[in-house]
Amino acid sequence: MLPAPLRLLRPGDWAKNVFVLVPLVFWLAGEGRGAQPEQIAEQLWHVALTVIAFSMAGSGFYAVNDALDFEEDRKHPTKRRRPVASGAITPQFAITIGVALVVGSIAVAWCVRPAVLAVIGTYIALQVARHTFLEFFSSKF
Repeated sequence: MLPAPLRLLRPGDWAKNVFVLVPLVFWLAGEGRGAQPEQIAEQLWHVALTVIAFSMAGSGFYAVNDALDFEEDRKHPTKRRRPVASGAITPQFAITIGVALVVGSIAVAWCVRPAVLAVIGTYIALQVARHTFLEFFSSKF
């Protein structure tokens, strides 16, 4: 079993972020067909950083969500095993790690290119909306 801090980040969900490979495949099939090895290496580096940025943002929101929902999670048959709900990690630690990861994801995205920063920013805005407004309204109806 993974240590609690690593389980908090849900590394199994990082595989979802391979969707960022799709533009690279199309670039290689089209404009990048005759690209020099350095150009391909640069594109691969950008893709790797983008995967890292999305993984950091996703893990950050998982950590914050687990910290905010730990009391409800303790009542759930499987969620009660999560690091915060089980008491292996404090909610404060989870929030600190979560916020640091989200901020770090912005920094990593900024290093790639403006479009990646815009997409990460949109993802973060949607997650904040989901965790605040949408959950609030869904609990009322």
